[in-house]
Amino acid sequence: MHRAKDAGYAEARNLLPKNGWGWLADAVRDGWAVWTANLFAQDETAPLTTRKRVGLALAGYQHSPSYVPGAVEQLVAHQGAASADRLAMATAVAQRAPTDATSLLCCLASDSIVQFGHQMQAIGLLDEIDPVMAEKMRAFQTRLPAARVGRDQHREAAERKQREVAAQRELETPEAVVDRLDAKIEELLEDPRFRGSADWLADQLDDHIAETDWDDFAQDIADICNLVCDDGIDTSLRLLKVLTRIRFGGDTSSRPNTLDLDAPSDQDFPQLTQEELEGNARTEAERSWGLWRQLVDKHGWDDDRFDELDRQLDEVNRNVGASICEKTGNHLRELQQHLV
Repeated sequence: MHRAKDAGYAEARNLLPKNGWGWLADAVRDGWAVWTANLFAQDETAPLTTRKRVGLALAGYQHSPSYVPGAVEQLVAHQGAASADRLAMATAVAQRAPTDATSLLCCLASDSIVQFGHQMQAIGLLDEIDPVMAEKMRAFQTRLPAARVGRDQHREAAERKQREVAAQRELETPEAVVDRLDAKIEELLEDPRFRGSADWLADQLDDHIAETDWDDFAQDIADICNLVCDDGIDTSLRLLKVLTRIRFGGDTSSRPNTLDLDAPSDQDFPQLTQEELEGNARTEAERSWGLWRQLVDKHGWDDDRFDELDRQLDEVNRNVGASICEKTGNHLRELQQHLV
């Protein structure tokens, strides 16, 4: 159990469900199984009576200075335990390491559920350890409600907690789960619908291409790429597919008015390869240079041939760039419409 840590303890509890585990108290007094005892004493599924016995043994064990096991603190503050048992654990810590017990004794002195006599015993022990804190606890104790009122408050708190647990269980009814799934599916569908309504992107692309407004055109390409490649959309679609399968079973086609989540076939999906773009650029460059050669043959060269070549090179580059942008824009519009 010690080698496997928490998993080892959980497995041991599973393998020994009928074991009383009271032997842990003797084991701690003999100086071993302290780690396991601490886990057991904090285990809310274990019997409280046995947990208190083990906790008392832990309280008296010689731990390192200024250390109080979390299980002991938990049990001393446990309002379901008898106040005599809670006081016994705090007293055991006080006998072993007085200063370490201050917070435990204050916890008892300020708890209206603890019997009045046990509160006074806790304050008496505080007098020997920290008189100033003991005086504060006496003043605080006079403002505490009566034990009966405190018990009523504790009972009301327990009932309120039970109602909250019952309300939580109501949320887990099949009908409530189905309603929440439907709401989540609709929420996930709303985002693609909203994005799919952005038809203005195609109109803007047409305008920018016609006006050769390259900067705005590049921005629109970036907008479409964000629309297509957004990680959030990809994540939402995967989650939508999972939730739809949970809601309607393995066949997602039974859900009406949902997106087609199956990947489109290669035949239907618009494609544009790098080779096509390069071929288009090469064709446009050859056409532009061919037209220029025809003009030179007909009208001759300018006075400065190098300057004329530079101007023609700039014009060919502009024509090639415009051709690539036009072809890319057409492809992006097709891709956008296909995805919408």
